Amino acid sequence: MKIKSIKHHSGGSAHKDITTEKNHNFFANNILTHNCNLPARNVVIVGVHRGINEVDELDIIQMCGRAGRPQYDNEGYVFLIIPEGTTNAWVYTFANPRPVTSVLNDHRILAFHVLAEIETKEVRSVADLMRWYARSLAFRQGLTPFTDVDAKALMEDLNHMEMIGYSGISPFITNLGKVSAWLYFDPYDVFAWFKNFGKVFAGERDDLTMAWAIGDIPSNDPGYIGKDIQKDAEEIRWALRNRGIQCSNAVGTVIGIYHSLMGMDMKEDEGIIRAVRRGIIFDIDRITYALSLMDGMYAKWGKETIWQTLPQRIKYGIGEELLELVRLPGIGGMRAKKLYEKGFKSLKDIAEGDKRLMATMFPVKTVLKLQQDAQQLLAS
Repeated sequence: MKIKSIKHHSGGSAHKDITTEKNHNFFANNILTHNCNLPARNVVIVGVHRGINEVDELDIIQMCGRAGRPQYDNEGYVFLIIPEGTTNAWVYTFANPRPVTSVLNDHRILAFHVLAEIETKEVRSVADLMRWYARSLAFRQGLTPFTDVDAKALMEDLNHMEMIGYSGISPFITNLGKVSAWLYFDPYDVFAWFKNFGKVFAGERDDLTMAWAIGDIPSNDPGYIGKDIQKDAEEIRWALRNRGIQCSNAVGTVIGIYHSLMGMDMKEDEGIIRAVRRGIIFDIDRITYALSLMDGMYAKWGKETIWQTLPQRIKYGIGEELLELVRLPGIGGMRAKKLYEKGFKSLKDIAEGDKRLMATMFPVKTVLKLQQDAQQLLAS
């Protein structure tokens, strides 16, 4: 494997600078890395961030390892897209990677991997789990003792969280567990979503409780509340307590999601809340896909409409009343709010509305296009 090219991006299309060797079909012999475990001649890594966090260099090196197809290629190439001005830093990082230290001593990470091994039937008992762990880097590094007592407790944890069930004495993965294993989500987070939304759908559902259900999971709990959001955090917690809900220290994430659902301008948020909103915008499609699978495969809430509209609300920062308007091509959150404030509250209002009034907001050409698009959507 060689890192053949490091390309920059500065906010535009991350793909336009990628070049390939001339004598083969790029798409036939390459992969765009996205949870992919298959080898390819060339690997394209289209960014070094997940949400607002930089991806660990060891994860990137692992992805690079997919370059080069056994029995077909003598070498493979990696194309890495990085922020402008960071070339020297990444070259140094790859030349001097930090030592590999196992993360299986983190019980949440271990639970995720054990769940996958149960799905493949590699682990069918506590004894199997101990044999599997004995082959791991964590065992060889001896960072944290792991005994059969720990293995039994871990299996009990997964069973309590409904990630696994038992057929006689043999464990099997449940459909809830498959959501975690298939989509690479922490099982503790998946279980938290399952409990949270079960509580919300059984009681009072509004934007605040929805924000809590999405945001209050173990991965979002830093163990403290920053000084800059303590006042807002206490107000949110008080409002949630009035709804019978106790919120953890993940309240900062809850605030960020709530502000998005309320349609608040991101520029008005504190730095940490703004960062939360950017991160959730990046990951909301994956989260709602997990929730949709959880609903259809296990929980049976029957809330598919919510999972379809939630990403739009988070991305555009809009309330439910604007969902119909943002279906129009070229109409985002800000334009939808302007139209709504002027009395254009539905596609029908746009299609049949006063052209002269809309022309006070948009060019005449845009108004005519909006009406045409609205008519087509109504007819579809």
